[in-house]
Amino acid sequence: MDPTLKSMLHARWRRSRRAPIRTFVVLLLGLFALALPLVSGVGDSQAGASNEPLSRRWVADIVKSQRQAVVGITTQRRASQSQRQFRGPFHRNPSLREFFERFFEEMPRSPRDQRGLGSGFIISRDGFVITNNHVIDEADEIVLTMHDDSEQTAKVVGRDPATDLALVKFEPKAGMELTVAKLGNSDDMEIGDWVVAIGSPFGLFGTVTVGVVSAKGRNIGGGRYADFIQTDAPINPGNSGGPLLNVNGEVIGINTMIIPGGQGNPFGGMPGNIGIGFAVPINQAKSILEDLREKGKVTRGWLGVYIQKVTPELAGEFKLEKPRGALVADVMQGGPAEKAGIKKGDIITDFNGKKIEEMEELPRFVAQTKPGTKVALKYIRDSKPQEANLEVGKLEEDVVAGRAAPALSERLGMNVQDITSDIAESLGLKETQGILVADVESGGAGEKAGMRRGDVILEVNRKSIKSVRDFEAELNAAKGKESVLMLVKRGDSTRFVAVKQGKEKG
Repeated sequence: MDPTLKSMLHARWRRSRRAPIRTFVVLLLGLFALALPLVSGVGDSQAGASNEPLSRRWVADIVKSQRQAVVGITTQRRASQSQRQFRGPFHRNPSLREFFERFFEEMPRSPRDQRGLGSGFIISRDGFVITNNHVIDEADEIVLTMHDDSEQTAKVVGRDPATDLALVKFEPKAGMELTVAKLGNSDDMEIGDWVVAIGSPFGLFGTVTVGVVSAKGRNIGGGRYADFIQTDAPINPGNSGGPLLNVNGEVIGINTMIIPGGQGNPFGGMPGNIGIGFAVPINQAKSILEDLREKGKVTRGWLGVYIQKVTPELAGEFKLEKPRGALVADVMQGGPAEKAGIKKGDIITDFNGKKIEEMEELPRFVAQTKPGTKVALKYIRDSKPQEANLEVGKLEEDVVAGRAAPALSERLGMNVQDITSDIAESLGLKETQGILVADVESGGAGEKAGMRRGDVILEVNRKSIKSVRDFEAELNAAKGKESVLMLVKRGDSTRFVAVKQGKEKG
């Protein structure tokens, strides 16, 4: 072959081999060019309307702008008061109460008094400060430490133990310039968003820690209004009441409690952080600030229903595609719900335009609604969607609003008997309707469903029963079904329970 032709063919062959490589490189560069704006814009969703990426010193920028709005709180309590039991929203849960009490660092000074350390933040130029209720509860003296180490005496303006929030106030001196914390929107936060905590852990004023939102909507036994933001930003005893901020430097939560990591640290055995802390969402605080400022306490809406969780078993019994909503276990006589026609067994799925996916959401939505407000209610009755309009009532202190009946789980080994007048009197029952659970077999279906001796069964499969004969008739009618739906009365509350049917012994 001619040497020149051979050389030309070889060069063309080399170029043909490089073509796929060039194509791949061009494609890779194109993808990189498309991805570059996305990478550089990480955090844009939190960085404000400017759509600018976070600077490498975004934490320092937040601290510079907001640290002066944070205050340390020192309280003084007499010994007779400091020895009283803690009465925050966790006082019914011994383990969580211990965590809560320790999160508010108490340091004994003498047999006659005790000092407590916490945090708070300024929300107005006239000296209003938000903190936790358990920080200032029963305090005889409240002293705020400002960013410049000066001190201000404060007084309690309003308290709300149900959400563990409090509003205190000091009188700014003439010419005193205050930095006011910016309140954000906690509903906008997503799991994984960056957050910054500022407070006084162990009395170390102005301590800054960083982390992310690790979960939302936590209800860990903190009462019917609990809706905590969980974070791994290190917070410790003394942080209680301080702000949790987003990347814009806006407060999206009030640090409230931790689950501690045990004893043995250098601060007198106080528990330390293990990456699980909880904050009250700022939107929950904003909804009650006006009441705290004007009335000193919170006025909440009232629906007048007892509700319970819709379990997968109950969802099947009520023919729902999936567990959702709040199941009405009982209706209070004369309450807004009764006046609107709500009945036991209805499943509330929407309150005033807000969907109810989990039972716990309904009490919060109702509580945040001003009494007298007219709202629309959507619910399911006999598998059919229904609507009702009602006027939200006012929750009185001695009335339970939307109290959740204890959730009972699955599975019928139990003895029942008719309720005579003598039995009713001996057991302190107010009525003889239904039948009495006389005994529950250990390990049987009833026990596994949560049934107890002394429970009163009012309905079986949505049919009222007045005698053991009625009960047996309904059980026979339910043969072949996996479970039986019962309406059970225990004490002053009622609840639905789906009991799985076991095989007959024989």
